[in-house]
Amino acid sequence: MLQLGRMRQVITPRLRSTTRSTGHHGSGQGPLLGLPSCSLPPSNFRQTSFLSTKSKSQDMSDHPRYIIGFKDSATEADIERYAKDLNSNGGSVTNEFYKNGGILKAFAGHVPASFLSSLQAQSLQSDSIIDYIEPDGIVTTQ
Repeated sequence: MLQLGRMRQVITPRLRSTTRSTGHHGSGQGPLLGLPSCSLPPSNFRQTSFLSTKSKSQDMSDHPRYIIGFKDSATEADIERYAKDLNSNGGSVTNEFYKNGGILKAFAGHVPASFLSSLQAQSLQSDSIIDYIEPDGIVTTQ
């Protein structure tokens, strides 16, 4: 776990500086991760559409996706409280990276602007357990 924590400390600032300096991830900065990039789906890939009974106003895709990361001092119960708050404030959690000793103390989800403002204000407090709030997206190496 110590090694993963160190990797997050190295990757996260680099990702932030790349995002802020160029406006998008990875352009001209060299590889952030040693992962191959793919521009086309595999040949056996089949796209499937799903029918939804939600109205457009209830569709969570209307809200941008963010990753909310927490400090090492945060417990799973602390993070779970923030995830539940997101759900009760009109958002939705899409990935829970913190569960069962997960690799990151973070979750990703669709975050309404009003709740994002609240999270950002909380993250600025000296006793906050929020470490970072980053837009979720695809990072490429080229």
